[in-house]
Amino acid sequence: FDDGPYKYTEELIELLNKNGIQATFFINVGKFCDKQKIIKKAYDSGHQIASHTWAHYISSDNDEFNTMMEKTDNWIEKVIGNKPTYFRAPKGECGDKCIEYLEEKKYNLIQWDTDTNDALRMAKNFLKERWDYERSNYLILMHDVYEHTVREIVPWIIENKPEGYKFITVAECLGDKSSMYRSNYTISNSSVRTKTTTTISVTKTSIQTLDSKINNKTNANSTDNTINNNNINNINNNNNNNNNNNNNNNNNNNNNNNNFNFDNFWNSTVINDDDNDIGNLIYESSSSIYKSNNMIILSFILILLKFLI
Repeated sequence: FDDGPYKYTEELIELLNKNGIQATFFINVGKFCDKQKIIKKAYDSGHQIASHTWAHYISSDNDEFNTMMEKTDNWIEKVIGNKPTYFRAPKGECGDKCIEYLEEKKYNLIQWDTDTNDALRMAKNFLKERWDYERSNYLILMHDVYEHTVREIVPWIIENKPEGYKFITVAECLGDKSSMYRSNYTISNSSVRTKTTTTISVTKTSIQTLDSKINNKTNANSTDNTINNNNINNINNNNNNNNNNNNNNNNNNNNNNNNFNFDNFWNSTVINDDDNDIGNLIYESSSSIYKSNNMIILSFILILLKFLI
């Protein structure tokens, strides 16, 4: 879950706890410093706390970026007693300088491979299609700043998850549970752990190469989730295949989701939840349907005005 904590986060934590689910929260600290109790509650409940910058923004100025990152880490450490190892860039955008900094500071840079499009209220229809393609795991992106995410989408996912899967934190999914926080673990650029075959690194050419298989001691054919390079290896190619997805000339919005591509994550949309006061933050979404509909509506308005004049 990205962009919290917000007024729905505590309700979400209670829902997850009730169902025995542990999740990862990539938090923006700057606008939500008054929500320390919520973050502490999530941490004490076994959820993973990770960084999503101070204010959903990565500065091009190295000194400013460093200051904000340190400020974020220090705030999180003050609340939960640990500095996070895991980091997700706003909108998934992290350039060479950003990657160099994260590598130097021993962060794990994490993206996602399944965007629920919860910003557009399309998640349930989208996930119905996604579940049809059986995979070893799903690294799912959602946002706890949306009421409909907490009260509609998450309950639906809990109820409709494919058989044989379980909900775990990002770190556990990567076979890296012991290194959630930097205060109790030192990360090397190519660390191989005894109980997994996980290699985690941050480089200029690849945000993160993941090749993990969590061994099941009792059943070699277990449905426990494994990480494949094919799932995430090309995750930071930033819209290279975007045009291919949008050239099908299909007027059915749901069919656009069927053409979902793992590289098509970076289009953005402004938060559109009702009764929100979290500011003009831009949130990541993998769909351009919202913008297309607005352009169609605007075109009809212009045509109507022309006839009236």
